[in-house]
Amino acid sequence: DKVLVGIFGAVGPRKNAPLILEAIDASGLDAVLVLAGGFEPGVQEWIDSLSPRDRERVIARDEFLDNDTLDQFVASVDVVPLALTNNGPSGIMGKAQAAGVPVVTTGSVVRAREVEATGTGVSCDFTAESIGAALRTVVEGDFTVTQELDEVTPEEFGRTLLGVDEQGRPFERSRS
Repeated sequence: DKVLVGIFGAVGPRKNAPLILEAIDASGLDAVLVLAGGFEPGVQEWIDSLSPRDRERVIARDEFLDNDTLDQFVASVDVVPLALTNNGPSGIMGKAQAAGVPVVTTGSVVRAREVEATGTGVSCDFTAESIGAALRTVVEGDFTVTQELDEVTPEEFGRTLLGVDEQGRPFERSRS
């Protein structure tokens, strides 16, 4: 009955789990934060330091997840937040997109353009309030993933991300 918000893969400080938990509070959603994958130093200590109320809202699985298991975890949540400061693509984002799970991304122009171009998520500012509003939008708002990503060639992906057709002419992208 709860919204599942998932952070997966190598779970470390750069994935900003404390900020996502704060964003869940800001969203007002009845949600649980799912952390699954190999925990980097400091993550378990953060989990252990949570108040009893907050600890009840975190599901943690600290272990290496093979690719199939990781795909199943990603596909089982309601939203995948990516509050990363590296301005590049994310393998977890690709898994979420392929599964039709909406992505909330912040901290990267590249990922923001990708979710806009593909209709697979929402980008926002790097604050708990903005991330919380984006979580609420994809979970309870009028947002729907407009396409599940099938396998595409690198050329097709690049054209979509850049907003150009096969001849390299710009096409109009919708703004939401």
